[in-house]
Amino acid sequence: MHIGKPGPEPDSKYTLKSTILQKVTEEKDIGVIIDAELNFEKHISEKVNKANSMFALLRRTFQYLDTDTFVPLYKTLVRTHLEFASSVWHPYKIKYVDMIENVQRRATKQLPGLKNLTYSERLQKLKLPSLNFRRVRGDMIELYKTLNGKYDKEAAQFVKLWKDMDNTNRVTRQQSENISTESKNRIKEECLCSTSVKTWNTLPEIIVTSPTTNTFKNRLDKYWKNQTMMYEDYKSPITGSGEDLDIETDD
Repeated sequence: MHIGKPGPEPDSKYTLKSTILQKVTEEKDIGVIIDAELNFEKHISEKVNKANSMFALLRRTFQYLDTDTFVPLYKTLVRTHLEFASSVWHPYKIKYVDMIENVQRRATKQLPGLKNLTYSERLQKLKLPSLNFRRVRGDMIELYKTLNGKYDKEAAQFVKLWKDMDNTNRVTRQQSENISTESKNRIKEECLCSTSVKTWNTLPEIIVTSPTTNTFKNRLDKYWKNQTMMYEDYKSPITGSGEDLDIETDD
């Protein structure tokens, strides 16, 4: 599968130990369908269908679902299908964002007493953040783990910090872990580091330099607790302003 700039001639062949490799336009790897365009349309469609099927199964299995029983079942059996490895396939097109969010929109509307409420009102009633907000939050956690060597320590080399670059002619940044926003093609612009970099760079120093992952999550949640994207409008951007943090009581 060729990804990126125009590939070789159509009749060219790749071999591995004298075996001619089959040409494909998509491939499933570790549960994610990767396509040559990196728009993940088939993967998103498959996961949306699976999540809808799981919710339909819940409806058939349980004669009565109230808010107390719905939330844990939904989080465990439905939402997990929409969030697995989301930092890999995080959608950048509104139609995919809507497609995923509609699963939660329809599911929450089935509960007694919530049918006539708006989607944002249902989310606040159930204390369920929008799926788009959870993906953005998940991206921040993945960036934190990558920068701090929580995975393969060599992975951090693919995230370029401004402080490690030639900043002679650049504007001074607000925090020491600001990530470079430079990208030269569409493929790079849609990867995790590029799509989330602007949001990451709005976070204050006290968050990005958290000593542990749990501390990072706690501080981020406090800082973002009033974000419009969480409940009111899942398409709204993350704003840089947030709550003041008390580092003495954040764990």
